[in-house]
Amino acid sequence: MNHDLVSWRAEPDFRGTFTIFTSCMSTLSICIWSALHVDIQKGRSKPIQYLSKGGWLIVGLLCPELLLFNAFHQLKQAIRLTRYGQRMLYLDGGAAQSRSRIMQSLEDWLVGGKPSATSAEPLLDAESSKRTEVGFESVVRKHDWTLAHGFYAAMGGFVLKDPYVDRSDDHYLPSWQHNGVITPDGVRFLMQHAPSLIPDLALDDILDRSKADGLAKTLLVWQVLWFLLTCINRLVQGLPLCLLEISTIAHALCSLLTYALWWYKPKDVSHPTAILAPDARLIGAWMSMASMADQYLIGGILKVDIPCEMTYVKVVETDNGIGGARISFQRPEERASALPASRQQKPPRRTPRDVFRDVLHSRRTRLIFGTATLPWYVQGSSETPEEMRATTLRCALASEAHNKYRLALPAPETPVRLVVPVASLQAFTDTHEHEFAGILRTSVTAAVLTAVYGLPHLIGFTVSFPSATEGTLWRVATVLVAAIGVALGGMMVVTLGTLMLLQKLLELLTGAKAGGRLVERAELPLERLVLSVGAVLYVSSSGYLVVESVRQLFALPSAAFALPSWGSYWPHFS
Repeated sequence: MNHDLVSWRAEPDFRGTFTIFTSCMSTLSICIWSALHVDIQKGRSKPIQYLSKGGWLIVGLLCPELLLFNAFHQLKQAIRLTRYGQRMLYLDGGAAQSRSRIMQSLEDWLVGGKPSATSAEPLLDAESSKRTEVGFESVVRKHDWTLAHGFYAAMGGFVLKDPYVDRSDDHYLPSWQHNGVITPDGVRFLMQHAPSLIPDLALDDILDRSKADGLAKTLLVWQVLWFLLTCINRLVQGLPLCLLEISTIAHALCSLLTYALWWYKPKDVSHPTAILAPDARLIGAWMSMASMADQYLIGGILKVDIPCEMTYVKVVETDNGIGGARISFQRPEERASALPASRQQKPPRRTPRDVFRDVLHSRRTRLIFGTATLPWYVQGSSETPEEMRATTLRCALASEAHNKYRLALPAPETPVRLVVPVASLQAFTDTHEHEFAGILRTSVTAAVLTAVYGLPHLIGFTVSFPSATEGTLWRVATVLVAAIGVALGGMMVVTLGTLMLLQKLLELLTGAKAGGRLVERAELPLERLVLSVGAVLYVSSSGYLVVESVRQLFALPSAAFALPSWGSYWPHFS
């Protein structure tokens, strides 16, 4: 019996629809899943943690540049924490390493130069480069403060309460604060006033908690580069790309940039570091009372702003006997008599936001969305006797810290967030920029990052569409996605710039600050209007690009199935 023996058989010189679909979807999945570095979510239940990460995965699919925007601003915070820690935690600044002028200029631009005393560095003195006399302690630190430390601190790595140990003396934190996650502003606050409380962590201790190493990151980058090179090879040889491949290119570029910005950020860390020193109870109670009781709902998609506790307690000023004043905080005897710090003589009026907040914190809503307990001073809340005693203890500890560290009361017009219930990437969408230069810098950043995702879709202008209407809609959606950052950012800059000029003109004409807070009053409503309009246009346009990419996969020209001459032999993982 004769058998025909074949020494070598070449691969097919074509590809099928299933191959195109699986190649794009596998690349998309790898990019989004690997690029996403969520913050430490200790304090949330497992279902809420999965919901939060799932929500960010959807964001990475529909709005990858929003994830890139968050990564960019978290990198800014990490760099700022790194520079601040190297200056404040070491007596000789030994951890600070020499940098080139180009790198130093880049870091200065990223963090916006020197932070101001009212916005970027809340509650810090104007000379924020100096420690307070009380906080200055000759503590010898064994380990350098690196960029990985900065990321670890920015992602909720430091908490005021050990989540794994139930101690009898840790009830000074309110129940709505959970474990008391210290924000980046809170870490800088501790670096100035109590640097010895910052744990002296080794870099290896942080990296050991990360779920990704350098090899895994390198393999991902190689896989994404392979996909990009094969697409470029098709274009060079005159072979058409389908819309799904074009969308994958846009996602891959955003993922690579996001991955680069988060390269030094530990991935999927689940265990924070608790600060348990005795003085942590003092200054931690003060930081908790001075912080807004923000709560993130629906996996971090929705946020409710609640004023800080220090606004509603009684502030009593007495003589300390040496020519100075001693401040003490006292919990009102009756909850109905809780007054704002502005010493108003009647309770604040209920607003539609108060009603909305009550609805969100109903029992059924808490069960569905996993919201935290309401603070005692919010109407509609309840408080157990144990929580009342904890509030009294918190006021006493905060009073001692206020006088010991000579702190300043938080300004009502400058919201402070030193301690939050849980860490959330959503916090980095709010840049807290209120000056024209900061708003301009944020607008330019948003315009560039949205263009990174939108511009590759311009390749789709030469693609064959099933119908002329679909082609027109694709082009309109591509222009909106690519230019919406420029349009909205330009609108904000031009409008606020006009308001500032008008305010200066009013001051010159009247000889007084008649314009007063013209910009401050218009900034928040304008920002909400711009973001609302932009969100509707952007989400609808981006969603159409994704849907049409899959739709066009079933109406491709014959040339789209041909393989380039060498792309299939490029080493990769399939």
